[in-house]
Amino acid sequence: MTWVVKGRQEITNNGVVNPAGNPEWIIVGADTTTDAYAGDTADNQSRRILCFIPGSAPEPQASTSGNIVRNAYQDHFNGQYDAFYHAWSGGQIGLSEPYSGTQLTSLATADQFCATDVDPNARMLEHHDNGVGGWNVGGSIAPGTKALLQLRKADNYHDASNTPGSRFWVHINDQPANLWD
Repeated sequence: MTWVVKGRQEITNNGVVNPAGNPEWIIVGADTTTDAYAGDTADNQSRRILCFIPGSAPEPQASTSGNIVRNAYQDHFNGQYDAFYHAWSGGQIGLSEPYSGTQLTSLATADQFCATDVDPNARMLEHHDNGVGGWNVGGSIAPGTKALLQLRKADNYHDASNTPGSRFWVHINDQPANLWD
C-alpha cells in the first residue's frame, strides 16, 4: 500500500511559521489511489518506505490561530477537519532508500530497512500511527534522514499520479493490503 505527502511546513522552535525555520513538520496519508483493503501498487515497483520513529512531541502551534496540522487539513479539505482521520502523531517521519516491493517480504524486513536507513528506532509507518482512525499522519521530519530532500520535494497533494518518488510504501495492521499478505 502506498501513501503520498499531503502537506508540509517549516516552523521555528517557538512554533511560528517561517520558510527558513526548523524543524519541519509533514503530513502523509492516503489519496484516491491508495487502496487500504487490497493494496494499490505492484510488487515489482520500487518506492521509498515511509518510516516512523514513535514519540510524544506536542503538536506545533500556528502563530495566528489553532494548531498547525488542523489548519493544514482545513486548508486542504475545504474547511473540514476530523481528528479521527487527521491527527498529530508526536513522532518523526523519514524515508528509506528505494526498495522494490519484492524485497518487502515481511514487516520485520521493512522495519529493518527503516532502522538501517533512517534511525535505529525507526520502523515502517503504519496506517494508524496517528493514534486514532488512520488515513493521515502528521509528524516532524526525522533529522538526519538520508532522504530529507526527497520528502521536502514530494509535496504532491494534488498529484495522484503513480510516478516513482511521489508515492511511498506504508503498511496496515488490520487489512490484507501489504506486500507480504
